[in-house]
Amino acid sequence: MVEVDKCKGPYGTFYVYKYDNHIASAFRQGKWYESLTINSAMRYVKRGGVVVDAGANMGTHTIPYAQRVGPKGKVYAFEIQTPMFEVLKMNVAEHKLKNVKLFRKALGHIDDVEVEINNIIEVDNITEKVKYEGKKMNYGAVRLGTGGEKVKMMTLDSLNLNRVDFYSAGYLPGIHVFQYQ
Repeated sequence: MVEVDKCKGPYGTFYVYKYDNHIASAFRQGKWYESLTINSAMRYVKRGGVVVDAGANMGTHTIPYAQRVGPKGKVYAFEIQTPMFEVLKMNVAEHKLKNVKLFRKALGHIDDVEVEINNIIEVDNITEKVKYEGKKMNYGAVRLGTGGEKVKMMTLDSLNLNRVDFYSAGYLPGIHVFQYQ
């Protein structure tokens, strides 16, 4: 079982990974991580919409998106790291969101290929080896690479969606990538 802290925020209760010292720190202070980014995105996320959240982490964007699209909408959330995926599942369950489809897969250009997660995090010119238990670090900075756990890759096309109204891609240093349709 993954170790978590339980926090409160504007979108309700939120579980955070105990060892995360970046995203989780905002929640521990009673704030929602990237609230300005989420508020900006909400101009494009509509009731009944279809949203893809690639790099969902613990659900910081998934939860508000799912609440916004409502029961007739759908959110497809992708997360590659096992601990973050487990916390994401906990947050979706906590909010009783039936409109979220979770994938512990990398979203990419090839279906059913196994890829590795990088076992090194590099943030602000500091390099650290990924260690999930007992080490406080920025787990949101983990990328595909080599040396870490393995995960399957899939394409968005393999879901055979009729439409995607909003696409939120994983975090890049200083930027959250959005694509609108």
